[in-house]
Amino acid sequence: MEYIQALKSIGFYQSPNIGSLADAMAGFQKEIGPIKYNKDVKIPLKGGQFKQYSYADLQSIYAEIKNIAPKFGLSFTQQIITIENQPHILTMIMHNTGEYQMSAQMVSFGDLKDYDGNPRGPTIQERGGAYTYYKRYAIVGAFGIAAEDDDDASEASGKHDHVIQQRKPAMPPIPPPPLPMEKSINVGLDEQRSLFELARKQGYSDQEIKDAIFNMVGVKSSKEIPKVKLEMLMVFFRNNKKGN
Repeated sequence: MEYIQALKSIGFYQSPNIGSLADAMAGFQKEIGPIKYNKDVKIPLKGGQFKQYSYADLQSIYAEIKNIAPKFGLSFTQQIITIENQPHILTMIMHNTGEYQMSAQMVSFGDLKDYDGNPRGPTIQERGGAYTYYKRYAIVGAFGIAAEDDDDASEASGKHDHVIQQRKPAMPPIPPPPLPMEKSINVGLDEQRSLFELARKQGYSDQEIKDAIFNMVGVKSSKEIPKVKLEMLMVFFRNNKKGN
């Protein structure tokens, strides 16, 4: 599985072509405006002192991205997946041409211990908090925006601006080296029909569907789609209705 290999080794994978995605991302980053911080955190220090910093929570970051990204044909998903028995946040940015980039961030719950000092697993609340934390950092990194105070700059200036500072437009990361394709089982006729029916309901012509399959998977025929990449295509068409 090509993309699983890439996610395991470097945590990143993308479609064969990303020219349209890169242009769209540059436009998005140019337009994204300041996002007001809506959360404050106090960190206790020695001597009874506190260090305070501000940030934008995940909900407000999602809202701002969803408000601007569709103008440039961009959408995204974040899912919790397991790679080598470790939970990861899979962040996928998609363009309406079918181009995409995905990254996987391993979730760490820290060194948790019970009251007796023995190692323990995370509670439901701790697990949920960690997932939110890593989703937040993954999504701002993928879109190239800042989501909290710059500690070094804030300390140097002696103040906090309490807004997300806009970054200069940046091209998506340099493509990783190609990985050898593994033999895989391709989708069957029923799965091909389901994919095309979904895409047609979303307003795509058969030729546009084939173009998207080529951009995202690199195959010219739907019969050559590996089963492991079918869900990725379904997610793309499900989340990208033509004309929106």
